[in-house]
Amino acid sequence: MPKKNSSKEYVSIPVDSKVILFNEIGSNDSFLFLYGEKVEKYSSYQSFLRNGLKNNELCLYAFEDIDHKWHPENIFKEYVENKQLHMFPINNLQSLDKKIMKICTMAKSNSSPLRLLMDFCNLANPENIDAIVSSGEKILRKSKEIPITAISAFNTNSLNYETVGKVMKIYEKVISLSQTGELCVALPTFSKIKPLKPSFETVSQETTETFAKNNLEIITLHLLSKKPMCGYDVIKTISQQFRCFLSQGTVYPLLYSLEKEGILKVERNGKAKIYSLTEEGKKTTGRKIDEFKTTHQHMLGLIE
Repeated sequence: MPKKNSSKEYVSIPVDSKVILFNEIGSNDSFLFLYGEKVEKYSSYQSFLRNGLKNNELCLYAFEDIDHKWHPENIFKEYVENKQLHMFPINNLQSLDKKIMKICTMAKSNSSPLRLLMDFCNLANPENIDAIVSSGEKILRKSKEIPITAISAFNTNSLNYETVGKVMKIYEKVISLSQTGELCVALPTFSKIKPLKPSFETVSQETTETFAKNNLEIITLHLLSKKPMCGYDVIKTISQQFRCFLSQGTVYPLLYSLEKEGILKVERNGKAKIYSLTEEGKKTTGRKIDEFKTTHQHMLGLIE
C-alpha cells in the first residue's frame, strides 16, 4: 500500500478478474498508471484510445515496450492512416518531448482535444526520471491552453521509492495494478460535504458479460441507432465494449427477429447484410431506451 500524504487518499480493492473502464475520464484528467510485470494492460489501453478516437480527439500512443503484443496500428488502422492516432516508439526522451510539443501544436491549431497514452514501461530509472517528470510538467502546463487527457504508465519493476515519489507529485490520480490482482487507487482528497465520483470504475468481467447478454436487444438497438452495421460488426463492437464473447447463434437470430417485427431493415453490401432502424424502429428504440433508463434509475434508487 503506498504511503499516504495530505493531497491524496488511497483505497485498496482486491479483485480477481478486472476490467478497467476508462469511459468516465474527463478533459484535463491525468493519471499515473503503475502496473506489475505480468499485468494484462492492453485491453485498458485499447478502451482508453477507442473512447478518445470516438470523441474525435487527437490521440498519441507512445510506448517503450519492446515486446509490443497488441498491435494498435492494426486495430485502429483507419485512425492511424487519417492521422487521428499517432504511434510513437520512445527511442529517447528528448524525441518524445519534441513529439508531444508537436502534437500539442497540432491539437491547438485544429481546436481539437488531445489524448495522450505514454507507456514508459522500464524507462523510469534514476537516469531518466527527471526528464520524464519534466515532460509531465510540460503537459500539465499545456493543458491550460488545450484540453488534454493523459495517462502515463510505468512498470513498477523499474521504479524505486525515490522515482515513485517524483512521478506521483505531478498526478492527481494514481492507479496501481499488481499481478496478484490487487488494485490500489490514489485519488484527490474528497470533500466531506459532497463526495466526488472517481473518474474510473472497476467491475468484474463476469458482471460486464452478464449485463451485455441480459440486455442484448437494447444494446444492439442503441448501436444501430448510431449507424448501420452488419451482424459481424455488432458482435465485434459489443465484445470490445463489454469484454465478452458473443456467438453468431446469439446475435443473428435477434437481428432476424427484429427485422421480422419491422424494427430493422436490411440492405445488401456485397455478401454482407447491413442492418439499420426503420422509422418505426427509431420510435421503438427511443421508447425502449427511455424505459430502460427509468427502470434502472428506479432500481438504483432502491439499493442506494
